[in-house]
Amino acid sequence: MSEANTLTDNTIIVVVGVRRSGTSILMQMLEAAGLPCFYDESTPANQHNINGFYDHKATRNINKNHYFLDEVKGQCIKIPAAGIPFLPVNKYKYKFLFIERNFVEVILSLNKMNPNTARHKLANNVYPSNVIERFIYVNILAKNWISKHNQEVLFIDHRNLINDAQNNAEKINNFLGGKLDVAQMANVVDKDLYRTKNDRELIRTDRAPANIQGLLEQYAKDKIYCEIGIGNGHVLNALQGAKKKYGVEENTKLYNNCRALYPHLKCHYGTFQNVYEGLDFEVCYMWIVYPHCKEIIDIIIAELQQCRTIIFGLNYYYHLEESDPKFQKYIKHYPEMATAKDWNKNINAHLAELKEAGYSISIEEVKDEDSEEIFSVAIVQLG
Repeated sequence: MSEANTLTDNTIIVVVGVRRSGTSILMQMLEAAGLPCFYDESTPANQHNINGFYDHKATRNINKNHYFLDEVKGQCIKIPAAGIPFLPVNKYKYKFLFIERNFVEVILSLNKMNPNTARHKLANNVYPSNVIERFIYVNILAKNWISKHNQEVLFIDHRNLINDAQNNAEKINNFLGGKLDVAQMANVVDKDLYRTKNDRELIRTDRAPANIQGLLEQYAKDKIYCEIGIGNGHVLNALQGAKKKYGVEENTKLYNNCRALYPHLKCHYGTFQNVYEGLDFEVCYMWIVYPHCKEIIDIIIAELQQCRTIIFGLNYYYHLEESDPKFQKYIKHYPEMATAKDWNKNINAHLAELKEAGYSISIEEVKDEDSEEIFSVAIVQLG
């Protein structure tokens, strides 16, 4: 190894990402560039990673023991995203290479490796929101830690890395000081090993698309905004331009997740019916199925006169005719007790009632960037 590629004694290069996101190929690139890498054979190469996993068993217990990092100084190491918040602060200088991959591809890849692991199944081609949310959660916690402690980080997109290895190798080289062998880094990226792609048609049965934020921005700008049922808080956190924003969540786990991910957000815990008397907003957004959604809207209209715009998500099949096979495909994926087949009828009856009361009604459509499905949204305005 040349002197030019020797890292500062106290520096640790950390390759981070969820499993099957491309962390191993990054480690391989760094090693090919002449950098020392810290790993063992606790996870030997196999048909899923023919060039090796570059893991070290010590990272599995980093939440309990991080003293092994003294051995890593001046080297590169691969640490799962979930382990980043347990890194010691101020003891070392870190430089993070954070790789992200389409989460459906991650799940498909995990399923190939561990076909008997139920949590990695794609059941009936339904978009795996709950599994993906766990990956999002650990990634955001890792990013929050990196940002909070002012650490250097380079974000890398897995698919872009595979398709343009040369450009990404140059970015990595620049990030790490500009003295690495870029050609060697790029040469180890083998497109033929990108075998698991998100090529399935997945339908969405829950969770509004993340890109609904753009629609909400139009109505929340310079207004007091409330989101009812914030889930993990991603949309509320991303929303920009509101004069003031806060949320309501009744699910204990989701409320706690939001507090962990976005401690700066203001969120009220409990059902809307129990907390609305302390709220004051001009615009609100929710996606709660009928008839619960109607109950909340009725309270807003009757009790919260300052609210002039109510935005509520409908579903991913509102735009389809009942005779459409895709409509029937959606319905069969809901439990019978949910009476999903009646939702559109109930929605239209409610919208007609609101229109009769003097509200203007418009329906917007948002195409989900991940699944290409269409999510319909009702905009209800008075005055």
